[in-house]
Amino acid sequence: MFAQSSANVNTDSLLHEAFASIQQENYSLAEKQAKLALAIAPDYLDYYLILGRVYASRNQADSARYCYNKVIKEIPDYEDAYIYWTNLEVQEEQWEEAGKLTDQGIALFPDQIWFYNKRALVYQQEGELEEEVAFLETVQPLFPDHSSFRQRINFLQGRLTSDRIGLQYSLTAFDRDGVGPWHLAGLQYIRERKWGSLIGRLSWAQRMSDGEVLLSGWQYEIESYIIMNDNNYSYADLALSADDVFPNYRIAYSWFHNYDKGWESELGGRLTGVGSNSTASTIFSGIAGVGKYVGNSWLNLRSSLNFQNDNLYPAFTATWRYYWDTRFDYFTLFGGYGTSPDERTVANQLEYRIALDSYRAGIGYYRLLGDHYQIGLQFMYNNQEYIEDNFQNEYESYLLLQYRF
Repeated sequence: MFAQSSANVNTDSLLHEAFASIQQENYSLAEKQAKLALAIAPDYLDYYLILGRVYASRNQADSARYCYNKVIKEIPDYEDAYIYWTNLEVQEEQWEEAGKLTDQGIALFPDQIWFYNKRALVYQQEGELEEEVAFLETVQPLFPDHSSFRQRINFLQGRLTSDRIGLQYSLTAFDRDGVGPWHLAGLQYIRERKWGSLIGRLSWAQRMSDGEVLLSGWQYEIESYIIMNDNNYSYADLALSADDVFPNYRIAYSWFHNYDKGWESELGGRLTGVGSNSTASTIFSGIAGVGKYVGNSWLNLRSSLNFQNDNLYPAFTATWRYYWDTRFDYFTLFGGYGTSPDERTVANQLEYRIALDSYRAGIGYYRLLGDHYQIGLQFMYNNQEYIEDNFQNEYESYLLLQYRF
């Protein structure tokens, strides 16, 4: 074909062939096609894009830049030229130049989400955590259906440097005579840094029966979220108590992975020490969950497989959250079956409850007030089997107050 007279070459048709050669990664053929066309039509700028991609594939960055720059000088709003040039600078890890190009692309093509994604990538690669968070918080309302933005915001906000102190309190009432109420209160300190977070918690619980204190005591707990990389983080927890109102100990670990398009998964395990003296035993629970961001919503399905005396007792929880400005601002609905080792209110009864039926549903609202205060309110109804075929209704109210400094 290349030996034929240039008069017989249709440059428009040849352009389609050259792009096909690029897609097939036949860069030598694409180069020959582009140079043939430019010999006939030197102002046919699309062929400079072809050559730019050929040179980029060979790591001839300066030659590729020359081609892309030539196109943009002639046609300042040629979108593909900005895309290819940005990809070149990302490939070359020239983050400053990539940032400039994405800024220009955003200014010229404000509806093209591609440039916003690349700008966030540049912030990420430059380690500019606070700048990336601020950028995504500005961009996310422009693309409310783009799940990855909300997922990334929630992930990054947990890495910002902050310290919080908080109080939490739950009251559980029962419709069965002589049972309750139950009180659970906690004081916690949360230290968040780029590597993750460290949380210390002191909890107090009291169980009432017929107007008298049945059980009361303290639990000491430390937990941490550890950022492993941009797609993975871990959760670990250790709680100890010498009082019967709490489990003897609780050891927890979960590994979380963030996927593309707003998907995430959790795999983990729990060891809960229950009983006392000759009845002491350990319950192992396997944890598995999957979550999905859909715009500003987060959907999650989580299972707990509890093993006791060679028996398996499953529990399931489905959760929906709708986020506003930050990860602290959301409305939630949840429901489930069975008893999970992560339910703090009933943790001391885990050995009994996992073998009994439980049907629960709840609603919650959490809000960041100004820069320093967070509040949370949550209500849950639980239809709990307390002995075989006998059920009681439980009503739990929860209050959270935190101060960020």
